[in-house]
Amino acid sequence: MSFKACAVIPVFNHHTCLDQIVTTLLSNSMPCILVDDGSDAITKYTLATITGRNPRVECLTLPQNRGKGVAMMAGISRAGERGFTHALQIDADGQHNLADIPVMLTLAHQYPGHLISGTPIYDNSIPALRFYGRYLTHVMVLLHTLSLQLRDSMCGFRVYPIAPTLALNNQVRIGRRMDFDTDIMTRLYWAGTESVFLPTRVHYPQDGISHFRMLSDNLRMIWLHIRLLLGMLPRIPKLLYRNLTRNHYQNWAHIGERGSLLGLRFIGFIDRMLGRHISLAVLYPVVAYFFLTHPRARRASRQFLVAAGTSSSLRNSYLHFMQFSISILDTVAAWYAPSRIKVTFPEWEMLSVAVAGGHGVLLLSAHLGNLELARALSTMIPGLRINALVYTRNAQKLDAMLK
Repeated sequence: MSFKACAVIPVFNHHTCLDQIVTTLLSNSMPCILVDDGSDAITKYTLATITGRNPRVECLTLPQNRGKGVAMMAGISRAGERGFTHALQIDADGQHNLADIPVMLTLAHQYPGHLISGTPIYDNSIPALRFYGRYLTHVMVLLHTLSLQLRDSMCGFRVYPIAPTLALNNQVRIGRRMDFDTDIMTRLYWAGTESVFLPTRVHYPQDGISHFRMLSDNLRMIWLHIRLLLGMLPRIPKLLYRNLTRNHYQNWAHIGERGSLLGLRFIGFIDRMLGRHISLAVLYPVVAYFFLTHPRARRASRQFLVAAGTSSSLRNSYLHFMQFSISILDTVAAWYAPSRIKVTFPEWEMLSVAVAGGHGVLLLSAHLGNLELARALSTMIPGLRINALVYTRNAQKLDAMLK
């Protein structure tokens, strides 16, 4: 999956730390999208100064203050229009640790389909009421997700995967003000987006401007938790199943085969006796059956396609299944009729020289191409012997077929 990140900063009357934040982001090769959420004159002047001298900084202006959530989604939408895949959210008041930006981006690159979020480590600058009030939200989010996976839903230091975030925004109305952070993380979790958390220090500057309104924002958070609790109820079976199976079959090596050895031999027999066109005609509906009845494999396929930087549409995922099936036919055919299968080996000359000199070559595969076909080289180069070390515990039927 291609990775192209930018920063999105909602700005409402914050100008003291903004220049330093943008400078740090640019030093980390992060283009910036500043969203002016109806700020005052001095902040508008600061924004104009910053954008005027930095061509990699863009400023969107909302005509009036509409809230952090609206500003963030406006910035993320603009990031998507410009071709970015991820958006770093950071507050404009200077409370977040800028030194953690490279680590956040590294995690986002490592887990491109996840929401990366900070887990705050507070010093004595945090107001006591806000510190203890957060724990109530933590408990409520536990109820909303029936899980302990979301360690902190209120930290505004995050990296969003843009595609699922925009897709969610098109489906539901996300909190527009201080309820935004908790709302979008919970709903992304419901939609299947996991979160990865990074401990990060948070400091509230003495001259910082807080837009948290004690009465209105607390009432807004109460209404949010009521809505999320009601939204959780019909999702209970799905959430429980997800949590129960979270650690099951996470590694490909633990996923067993489906189908039967007899079926494999039947398809191989058709391919050998009647040719590839006939075997493909039989294979398409067979693969369609397994494609439709194996949701975990479909999800894994689509995650792979996204990571590979291509469309994860159902059509492409089905063709991905087909390609695995065809590779099996090629593997079998390479044994009984090597001339039918074109084996391309980039280091052919090096291998030939090594064999001629009585030496060996070590081949390492990262599951690119069809390593099993390398065994067919032994029928094409006189004197070549190939010893293959292959993990076969999760493919015992295929291994029996090859034997």
